[in-house]
Amino acid sequence: MKESTYTVTGMTCSACSAAVSRAVNKLDGVNTADVNLATETLRVSYDESKLGFNAIQAAVERAGYGLVEPQALKRAELGVDGMTCASCSSAVERALRKLDGVEEPSVNLATNRAAFSYDPTKVKLAQVREAITKAGYTPLDLATEDTRDAEQEKREKALRLMRLRLIIAIVFAAPILYIAMAHMFPSLGVPLPEFMNPHMYPLVFALVQLGLTIPVLIAGGRFFRVGFKTLFKGSPNMDTLVAIGTGSAFLYGIYATILIYLGNFDFAQHLYFESAAVVITLVMLGKYLEAVSKSKTSEAIKKLMNLKPKTATIIKSGVELEVSLDEVVVGDVVLVRPGGAIPVDGIVADGASSVDESMLTGESLPVE
Repeated sequence: MKESTYTVTGMTCSACSAAVSRAVNKLDGVNTADVNLATETLRVSYDESKLGFNAIQAAVERAGYGLVEPQALKRAELGVDGMTCASCSSAVERALRKLDGVEEPSVNLATNRAAFSYDPTKVKLAQVREAITKAGYTPLDLATEDTRDAEQEKREKALRLMRLRLIIAIVFAAPILYIAMAHMFPSLGVPLPEFMNPHMYPLVFALVQLGLTIPVLIAGGRFFRVGFKTLFKGSPNMDTLVAIGTGSAFLYGIYATILIYLGNFDFAQHLYFESAAVVITLVMLGKYLEAVSKSKTSEAIKKLMNLKPKTATIIKSGVELEVSLDEVVVGDVVLVRPGGAIPVDGIVADGASSVDESMLTGESLPVE
């Protein structure tokens, strides 16, 4: 059995995660499939001889969502000190090419940097640094203070887009709500413009509402794309409810507008464009507030995770190597020194000691 974790896109509620879980669990060869809505990940245990990533991805897409495969190769960049000419950069490149697991090494003499892709299951950054050192040069870690977490940047971009769409929806939904309801409350003292009077110009009254509703539907188009897709796949969710409700109100409004055009002016009192626009806007507001809360929670979790060590000491062929956490793979023997934190999940192979458990319990002193 192989266990893999993938990123799922398009989920907004627990019904979405349940739909993805059902779709994957139905596949022949899948042992377990767990979906985490908060982290938008799918953790699946399956038989490689029966199916692969493409089959799992197809099942998730049929359910109305997307699946992203994690990249096997990672991209890294190191500073290289001591290079003075083109032959120096060539020597570093040759040293990197000899390492099994390193691909596309490129050394820039002008910036004193070496960029390369590597397979963390085959080679560690510590071994790359060692190869550069053996070639006669000094590897340097580049400053990372200004680098931003890609996932957090992606969330911020999605939030900005949601905010923009919400603003568009509010800008057009507010006037349509006023136009549809103002004539019912004459005591407010804010009458409609004469050319939109539903009794004198019912067609204009209807067409103005229709024109204001369309931008709101475009801003909330995701409800219709995802809602109907999941409905046709047999896994309806909250988006489906919103799409059916607001879509029905909009279509009935168009039907009423046509009848008004044909001379049946009574339908000017039976337009439901404002219902479609306001419901979509309110649900978009709720989705935006949920996304903001989710982003803050993720940031808090990220800060908590920053308490764990950034590196681990592994023992390979009797030699201790200090590597970054993402380079530790299943089967590595990790050395935990007294007073240190346990960097990864594992089984104690030998020894006993006092370890730092502050990330889990808040206890500041080492615990036996």
